[in-house]
Amino acid sequence: MTTTSWARGVSGFFNAPSNWTNGVPMAGDTALITSKGTYSVVSSESGVIATLKMAKDATLAILPGPPDIPDTLDVTSGTGTGALAGTITIAAQDTLELGADFTATTFDNAGAIDTQSEGSLNDPNGVLQIDGTVTLTGKGQINLLGVNTLPAISGGAPFAKLINDGNTISGTGLIGDENLSFVNDAKGVVDSNKFLGGIELETQSAVNLGLMEATEGSELSFATDVTQSGKGEIKAATPVSLVTLLGATISGGLVATVKGAYLYATSFDSAIDNQKKAINNAGTIDVNGGGSLTIEGAVKNTGALVVETIASLTVDGAVEGGAAEIMGSGRMSFSSASSANVSFASGSTGALILKDASQFTGTVTGMTGNPDAAIDLENISFADNPVVSPVSAKGVLTVADPVTHTVDTIKIVGGGMFTASLATDGSTLISDTLLTPATVPLLAQSMASFGASTAVAASSGASGDDHHQSLDFLASPHWG
Repeated sequence: MTTTSWARGVSGFFNAPSNWTNGVPMAGDTALITSKGTYSVVSSESGVIATLKMAKDATLAILPGPPDIPDTLDVTSGTGTGALAGTITIAAQDTLELGADFTATTFDNAGAIDTQSEGSLNDPNGVLQIDGTVTLTGKGQINLLGVNTLPAISGGAPFAKLINDGNTISGTGLIGDENLSFVNDAKGVVDSNKFLGGIELETQSAVNLGLMEATEGSELSFATDVTQSGKGEIKAATPVSLVTLLGATISGGLVATVKGAYLYATSFDSAIDNQKKAINNAGTIDVNGGGSLTIEGAVKNTGALVVETIASLTVDGAVEGGAAEIMGSGRMSFSSASSANVSFASGSTGALILKDASQFTGTVTGMTGNPDAAIDLENISFADNPVVSPVSAKGVLTVADPVTHTVDTIKIVGGGMFTASLATDGSTLISDTLLTPATVPLLAQSMASFGASTAVAASSGASGDDHHQSLDFLASPHWG
């Protein structure tokens, strides 16, 4: 086991013996790239060393050897008493391996490790490969500089684990594979911060005790479950940025969006549960793409909850304030108290499901004249022949169960003539069946067309007044 140092503070090739004080470092050796000066050490041949230390102004560039042969530099034993204070760049197709299988190692990264790409969507990224259990300490950077979500940090073998204890992992790329587990420790940060790019977490398992955020118009995606504890937080932290759940469950810790930011759940069944505090949603929580999202806890909603066609959103905890919108055939369910103001988008065939409507204190808009939009009152059985009273002058709809004496009152914006029907689970569906001003012009056009066609077939002696009498039933002082 030999210690060898970079001989002079000038640039050169890693594998040139004359550039080292004690020959090119090999397996089991310690390499010190600590000479004063600003320079680059170019590694273009695969190799293995034990320990690596670097000075602040030094760069270690891992580049493909001719003719574009991918290279790997394997550092098996950490940084010892030193640190990686400089910059390591990993070119597309090349690999920096840290650690050794079934061994725990620590790398004090006070500088930067950059995984790069050639710029094409089909080009692989440079890869930071984790062998065994690797802990990254220090306050350095892991910069994922790809343009896609191909692997940027991977596991070299089953049971590999990366513990981020103080570094900031940022940029664009995929963290993880079937071999890698990930722990973002209390001082760790994962910041998806490339505009129109993103970081996706797809590890065997994931724990977050620090901060994982989307910023700068970027997307932070989770295709694996994340367990949070301590002050662990997942956040859409700047406007236009988004956190996306791809069939993932976020357990514990904090979840938040700022104004103008988004939390999406799409395509798969996702969940947020066991939160210490209510989700602080100042932006938009949007469920789409046929996905579902179940929020076990409460939501402090100063922004909006949105559910789109064939998707579903269920909130088991209280929903405090804000807006909620149901689009297409989306379904939104509130299991506890809610003061959100709910609107149905134009033409919506969706449903607002209230487990206990007596705890709903918001308003409902967009049902008027839309018989396909419904409120499902799960606390009233349709078999009990519920009584639906006309909407009051103050816009309050009352539905009473004569058997259980349950009385639900809901404030409806826009009025209507509401009736009850049977839901698939035996509860009561409420919808509007009254013709409203919005529907009159369409119906009038249809009837006028029908009248005109009839006139053509009628005798020439029919008067013009007769053609309009068929529309007299539409006249109503309420429609003005």
